[in-house]
Amino acid sequence: MKDFKGTKGKWNHFDEGDLSIWSEYMDKVCEVTDKRYLGETTIETEANAKLISKAPEMLEMLQSVVDLQADNYGRGIDTHLALITKSKEIQKLIREATE
Repeated sequence: MKDFKGTKGKWNHFDEGDLSIWSEYMDKVCEVTDKRYLGETTIETEANAKLISKAPEMLEMLQSVVDLQADNYGRGIDTHLALITKSKEIQKLIREATE
């Protein structure tokens, strides 16, 4: 797996008029502009910011699932059973990104 070349660390979103996404190292990652004049609502803007802020964690989760499958391949371990242990973590991450 290649290393992620983007801003490292956990990202959070803060309301500064427009919603800004910041890394845990306080580097500004991006800004999600409220585009009500284009028909986008504040709810959509907040949802977009939340989803973007979870991108590093979603990438990490996807990589862990791929690694899990690769580690179990050819060892007689049922990948489906191994994924059950990840299921709650995946569901939690989806909720955090969408609710």
